[in-house]
Amino acid sequence: MVVPATMRVGTFGTFYTLINNNKLSGWTVQASEDNVDTVLPCIVINPAQFKNKNITMNGGTKERNMEITIQLFTDVRDGLTKLDAGADNVENSINSNQATLHSANLMYDGCEDTAQNTYTEGQQKINYRAISFKLRLN
Repeated sequence: MVVPATMRVGTFGTFYTLINNNKLSGWTVQASEDNVDTVLPCIVINPAQFKNKNITMNGGTKERNMEITIQLFTDVRDGLTKLDAGADNVENSINSNQATLHSANLMYDGCEDTAQNTYTEGQQKINYRAISFKLRLN
């Protein structure tokens, strides 16, 4: 269960487990993009970012909002279809596991694509997409 004392670790762990357990065949899940060019297609789960807001004047009640960005990388030769399929799979993995999120003390507020690009790294052309998921600590 995600609690204020372990918000970052708990949120990351919950997302990693959901995405890794439901990923498409052939995809890998990583916690950093250090070796993206050697493991395409891959999903990178970034650390959760938090924004705490006091609701009461004495700070006794807080609203804890968070955002976690998932990046997807595919070989440009696979076209955008593989990138789209991976993005749909990640989004569906989160959307269809609301009970798991709720039992982890996380409330899902939605997601949005935040970037899409094609770039060259070394000799490899890569398609890239980022999806940001917004959550609240229950």
